[in-house]
Amino acid sequence: MTRVDFFPELRKACRDHPKPPPPTKPKPPQLTPLEYAKDWSKHQTEANTDAHYCLRPPELKGLPLEILHPAFVVFKKCLTETFPPPNISTDSVVINAGRAADVLCSVMGGDLPEPDQGNAFKHGLENLFPRDGWKNNYACKTLPIPKHAKLDGVYLDLSTAEPRIRLIRRDQAENEYGPQPYIQAIHDYCWLIHRSEFQEPSHQENGAATLLMLVQGANLLIAGAIFDGQRVVAEPLSPFLPMLTDWRNRFNERREMLARYLYATRLTYDELLKAKFNVPYVPGIPHPSIYETIQDGRSDTLKFHSPHPFYANHTLLFNGTATFDEGEPLDVAIKLIYGHYGYEVHKYLASEGVAPQLYGKSISQFQPPSGPTIIPTAIVMENLTNPYETSSEIGWIPLYTFLEYHKDLSSGDQKNIFDELFKIVKLLYKKQFVHGDLRSPNFMIKVKGTHPDYQEMVPSNNQLPQVMVIDFDWAGSAGEVQYPRSRSDRKEWPGKPGGVISLEDDWILVKNWWSQDFPLFDISGYALPSPSNV
Repeated sequence: MTRVDFFPELRKACRDHPKPPPPTKPKPPQLTPLEYAKDWSKHQTEANTDAHYCLRPPELKGLPLEILHPAFVVFKKCLTETFPPPNISTDSVVINAGRAADVLCSVMGGDLPEPDQGNAFKHGLENLFPRDGWKNNYACKTLPIPKHAKLDGVYLDLSTAEPRIRLIRRDQAENEYGPQPYIQAIHDYCWLIHRSEFQEPSHQENGAATLLMLVQGANLLIAGAIFDGQRVVAEPLSPFLPMLTDWRNRFNERREMLARYLYATRLTYDELLKAKFNVPYVPGIPHPSIYETIQDGRSDTLKFHSPHPFYANHTLLFNGTATFDEGEPLDVAIKLIYGHYGYEVHKYLASEGVAPQLYGKSISQFQPPSGPTIIPTAIVMENLTNPYETSSEIGWIPLYTFLEYHKDLSSGDQKNIFDELFKIVKLLYKKQFVHGDLRSPNFMIKVKGTHPDYQEMVPSNNQLPQVMVIDFDWAGSAGEVQYPRSRSDRKEWPGKPGGVISLEDDWILVKNWWSQDFPLFDISGYALPSPSNV
């Protein structure tokens, strides 16, 4: 049967009708606080159009603001000094901080709507930051819904020809829906520094350092932010401070803590108003800018260039250059250390050729001469470049990485590598030193080749592998240094977390992890001499 098409024109019109456009790709969601917490290298590789750097906590990720800009050293210093009670101090800033804390703890505990809350907060800070200095005539897009709203408060530096941002306030009532004031304040800062009236070159060359005061209900968070010409770096300077009266304690610890932080905020603000700092910034690469020379070396200059590429998660390790005796700049690795570092152990093993050469250490000029460490010490050493950075494709990689790709090592290669590890342990044992963390990631081995599957060991003159040990954070004299409390308590570890590191611990640890990787390898022929024969 022949099929009759009764609607040829209609069918043709349907065929020729333009197809509907493809559905538009949904916009990516606003960045969450965890996204903001990523370190700078993550943002370099991800196409985020509005990347901020919320570096928290500074001990674990990111760069503390006090090593990025010296103004924030003042804040940290205020928190470590003895804070006199306002009722016996003659310092006007101490007195005003105490008065502000008294008022805030008495008025901020109520369930206030946002306008009343902001007015109450400004009233409490009247003696530290007069209310006529707050400006709120700037409209800014808000998160997560892109709508315009006035900033809650901006304090400007009007002592220069062009205004400079020095303090931003963001308020949020406890029952108010919306983004965290912390994230919103960073967004406010990013928006303000790109306005034409805040584009003075010297301001941005100096990092446009700014304080952020974030009020969420009865809680106060103080943060800092800088701009390096391309990227924003922000970090909390305080914990959340409850602005509530503590009636259970006659010393009113909450009020005293709040007064201390307000005191630090005012002194840091005053520091920001002073003459500009000589702080060179590299756009797009947040990096320390407060170290200049190596104290116990012969360096004329010390410069940071970039985070070390081989340790992307170790944000306190950098590539840099040091100039010695006005010679050519020498490539170095720079590690920032807050606490203990086994400097003498590192120097000793470097002299034996089994650790990177140690050039010296740099203590920032902004570190107070006495008291606790506010700014980390920079340890300057030989840079063990990886094969990807050399034209000859010869360089250093962690032993852990090499072993992961070479599980089928011959018995001869296994013996040669283990002999080098045993040599390092014996050197430590001879001087009654301990390293504390002689696992495979803390050994470096010299290889040739850029593909992990085909990398070959580069032997020394005696045809043995070239192995070095790194990371001396726990190292020192046996029986004197301790493991950190956060150390793993898995069975292959000797000793206990927080316990003293004994002389035999390094050897026990090396034997344990090597036996797991190569269970057929015979370690029975290796033994350390008795302590009396060392």
